[in-house]
Order: sequence, then structure tokens, then C-alpha cells
Amino acid sequence: MNLIFRCYRYVPFYKILFLFLSITAYSGTAYALGGMYYGIERPRHSMTLSYEYENDKRTGTSRVADNTTQEFEERLDIMTGGWLVFPRLITFDLNIKPEWQQTRENLDSGEPSKSRSSLLGYSANVTLLPVKPYTFNLTGQRTQSTVSTTFAERSKIETNAYGAGLYLKYAILPTQLNYRHQENKQTGFFDSTNESDKVNLVMNHNQHLGDSTLNAEYQDQTTSILDKTRGSKNLNVAFQNNYTFKKKGRLVSRYSYSETENQTNETRIRRINESLSWQHTKNLRTGYSFRYNNSIINKSRKESTGIGASLSSQPLKDLSASINTSGSLSRSPGVLEKNYGAGLGLSYNRKIPGGSILLASGHGYRFTSRDVTGDLTEVVDESVTLTSGTDTKLANSHVLIGTIVVTDTTGTVQYEAGNHYDVREAGNVVLLSRNAIVSGAIPAIVDGATVLVDYFHQNSDNFDSSIFNQSYTFNIYLWSILKVYYEFENSFQTIHSGNSTEEPEDDTVNTVGTEVNWRWSQTSMEYQNRDVSDLPTEILSLRESITLRPYSNIFFNLTGSYSMSKLKNTGEKNRFYNFSSSLQWFPSRNASFAVEGFRRNQSGDHAMTEDTGFSSVFRYARGIWEAKIKYRFEHSEDLESGEELQNNMAMLELKRNMF
Repeated sequence: MNLIFRCYRYVPFYKILFLFLSITAYSGTAYALGGMYYGIERPRHSMTLSYEYENDKRTGTSRVADNTTQEFEERLDIMTGGWLVFPRLITFDLNIKPEWQQTRENLDSGEPSKSRSSLLGYSANVTLLPVKPYTFNLTGQRTQSTVSTTFAERSKIETNAYGAGLYLKYAILPTQLNYRHQENKQTGFFDSTNESDKVNLVMNHNQHLGDSTLNAEYQDQTTSILDKTRGSKNLNVAFQNNYTFKKKGRLVSRYSYSETENQTNETRIRRINESLSWQHTKNLRTGYSFRYNNSIINKSRKESTGIGASLSSQPLKDLSASINTSGSLSRSPGVLEKNYGAGLGLSYNRKIPGGSILLASGHGYRFTSRDVTGDLTEVVDESVTLTSGTDTKLANSHVLIGTIVVTDTTGTVQYEAGNHYDVREAGNVVLLSRNAIVSGAIPAIVDGATVLVDYFHQNSDNFDSSIFNQSYTFNIYLWSILKVYYEFENSFQTIHSGNSTEEPEDDTVNTVGTEVNWRWSQTSMEYQNRDVSDLPTEILSLRESITLRPYSNIFFNLTGSYSMSKLKNTGEKNRFYNFSSSLQWFPSRNASFAVEGFRRNQSGDHAMTEDTGFSSVFRYARGIWEAKIKYRFEHSEDLESGEELQNNMAMLELKRNMF
């Protein structure tokens, strides 16, 4: 009853709540409450109570902390729908979600604190003329979520959004026009706000001259975090047409334009792509392509044009062949580059007793002419994915380390080198790696997240060269169980004129591996020797996965993997061990139990970390009642710095559905 009494804080709301609860007494009709000009469905509502306990302990040289957070939440969900005036004029869906939270925090940074918060959440959708060729839609939403950060400190995010949509359902030109305004306000561990307006237009025409689609989107966004405000405007327009010539040929035309503007960068990019494929006979096909790219980044213009042609055929039953040729011209500040190339590919696939065999080869030649007059090139917003245990190489060599800036995908949060990520040179290339344990107000980069990197790099020397590529592949498949493969790749560079401060490329990559999939076991092994000029590396990876179902209601999985990489020019080694297991048990139709555990270990010349985790979830549902109990334990340790982080979380949730 405590939950119901708190509804009286919202004087307008408790009357609506009382009306919805009263309507549930009516049943047996399509609408629980209705009249000549309205109809309201019988509400579906549920009540949820939850308690969550979380404790974080950290020891190390940068910070020692022992923080505990307890949170109690009460939530009520009421869902209904109906119509106004008459069913074909206005329909609506309504979900009202009042919630109350009590939080107690014991933080090392200050005295224990208590807080109470409440929110009248909702989501509403109103549709005008739902069955007409023209439909108008209105939406509104207000929600609140809790985000856990390191040190068990919580942040609450309140979201308010509204929008409108116009849908024209005419067969000749279906059109969708949508607008959405959204505001996010985060408080707690650190405060931030985000406000955005987005307009999207989609049009399609497929009755004449092929299938044409126009997609345009404009977004104006302002983000404030840690007393820093950053605004950005983005415009993306794309038009594509697919045209088929009597089922023999297909022409794909695409034009796109994107524009981005913020406090530091201004980017405009235009792209034109044309692709034509033609099926001359059953075994003969040709293709032609044209592309043009034009980009302006901070008043620096880059332009490239390229053409290509290809022919593929199947002269014999098990043999296929392809030939391609291409040429391109690119201009950027201080660099003019011309490329001409051709290639030949062969593939032989034949069945043998118990399986099949694949033999493939590829040969290519590319000539490059360079005219270099500038010293440096600026790179803006290079997309990079940072994953634990993996070094990520930047796309260009000869990078100036001091110019590297790493931000999140919004460009608002700037990460700190040596804290959130590490930078190191390996020959002429630069490697980035993610740190799991960080200090300061900005949380660690999420494992596997994409970040944006800005930097300057030195331009290549002024010389003309050619590269000859060759590759060979051998695969054998036996009994639908075993696969053995070998791949060889080589590229050899010849300097024809000019001067190069670097040795010509003579890169060779050998890869050998095997995969065995037998009943409940999957095993794989791969060894790769990369004898390349920029980053010569040896890589060995092993993986074993076992999946068992000893009984109809029990599932078990056990996975272990090992990988080792060695930089051949420096002798640096990095080893990564991963072990994980999971168990799912369904003791009855109403109950389920799941347990997962993992242990990861990374050791190398630049990083030594250990991560251990365990989690379990028990769910039970009977009639109108649902219950969930969850526990999670995680432990991370940096063996080099001595930083150690331990997290314990327990949660109990009880839900009653009242229909």
C-alpha cells in the first residue's frame, strides 16, 4: 500500500490511476470503457519491487576505495490503448510508468548519503487516420535509467522525447517524414546533458526506371559534460537507383553527401558510385564501375576518381576464372597519386570421396606514380575499435605521437593517454591499446567500443613504384568434420624512379590452420607468420569449445582459448588466455537457473592483467507472480601497476502482473 499512497504526490495522476484500476473490473468486451466517441481497452498493469546491493573495492597507487551502494525501487506499469471520435480516425497506445527510488551510498569520498527520487514515466503514441493513404503519428516518452560506473557510484539518466511522423502510403511514391526531439540529463557520478533534434526523410519509387530510394537525415546536437559544451550538426543525404536490363544486366547508381560541423572540425564529403554488371551467357559475366569522392576537411580538399572493369567465367565444371583492371587518380594537399592495376584469379573446387578440395590462386600488378610536395597530412575522426588484449594499428605510418587525440563517437569526451589508453610505436606504425582500470571522473573505454582518433602523419617520399601480388589457397574438407587450410600471400615492390627512405616492400604472409567440428566439440588452431615491412608478427591461436546436453533440461558449455603474438623486429610477446563456462538448468516449466564464469589473463612486455568473473541468475514465474535473483562478481588486476578492482552485486526483483 506504500506504493499506492505515494501516487498522491501527483495530484493529476492519481485520478487517472484510480480510473484505470477501476476499469479492470469490466471484461468480456473489446473495450473495457467506451462510448459514442471513445473506446479504452482494459488496462494491463504490473507492480515491480526490486532491491540492489553493489560494493566496489579498489586498491593501488592511484586510488584506494571501498564504496557501497544500496538501491530500492518501486515501479508500476499501466498499459492501455483505444480510439477517439471513431476507430478509423484516431487510435492511441499509452503506457504510464511511475517509479520511486531510494538510494543509500557509503563512499570513501564523503559521508554516507541518502537520496529519494520519483518519476512519472510514460510513453504515448497517437495515430491519426491509420487506414488512410496519409497517416500522421505523434509520440512522447519520459524514462529514467540507472548506470553503474566504477567504484559503485551511480548515475541516473532521465530521458524526455517527443516526435511526429507523416506517412504517405501512395503506391507511386511512398514517403516517410519523421521528427524527434530528445533530451538526456545525467546526474550522479558526473553530470552531463544532451539535447538533439533529428529530421529524417525516406522516399521510394519502383514503378519506372528501376527502384529508386532517397534517404535524408539532419541532426542538431548539443552535449555538455564536465563543464565542456560541444555542439554538432550533421547532414546525410543518399540517393540510390537499381535498374535491371531484361534480367541480363543491372545498373546500380548511388550519390551521397554528408556534412558535419562542430567546434573543431568542418567536413563535407560527396560520393558518386556507378556499377554495371551484365550476364552475357550462363558462364560469362562482366562488370564495370566508376567512383568519384570529394571531401573537404577543415578547408583541406581531397579528391579521388577511379574506374574498373572485370570479367568472370566458368570454362570448366569445377574451374572458375576472373580478370580485373582498374585505374585511379587522387589529389590531397601536397600529394598527387596515380594508380593503375590488373589482376587474375583462378579457383578449382572438386568433390572427392568423403569431402571436397579447393585450390585457388590470385595474381595482381599495380603501378603507382606519386608527386609529393607537402610534409604533413591531417587525419580527422579515424574510426578505431579498442579491445582488451589487442593492439590496434592506426591506418597510416609515420604518425606524430604528440598530435594524437582520442574521443568518443560524439567527440565530446576526450580520453587521456596513459590512463584510458596507451600509445606505443612499433617500427613505423603506431599501436593503441585500451586500459581497463582508470582513474579520474571519466570512466574507462568500454571493451570493444569504437573511438575517434585525430592525428598528423608525415607524407610518403616522392617516388614511382610497382607492386606485384600473388596468393595461393588450399582447403580440404573431409566427412563434414575436418577442415585443413593453407594460405600464402606475397607482395613485392619495385622502385622505378625517385628516392625512398624506406626499403622496398617484400611482404610474405603464411597461414596454416585446422578446424574440427565433431558432435559436441569444436576445435580450431591457426598459425600465421607475417613477414612484412611495417609490423612483422607471429600469431598462434588455439580454441576449444565443448557443448553438452546431458539431460533435456540442462545445457552446459565450456570454452578455452589461447593466443600468442610476437613482434619479430623487437621480440615483444603478448599472450592471452581465456576460459569461460556456462550452465543453464530448467528444473520446471516455471523456473530457470543460469551460471556463467570466466577468467582472462594477459601477459606481455607492455601489459599484465588478470580478470575473473562469476554471475548467476534464478528466475521463477507462477501465475501472476515473477521473481528474479541475480548475483555478479568481477575482479580485475593490473599486475604491473598493482591496481586492483573488485565488484560484488546482488539483486532481488519481485513482480506481480495484474491483468
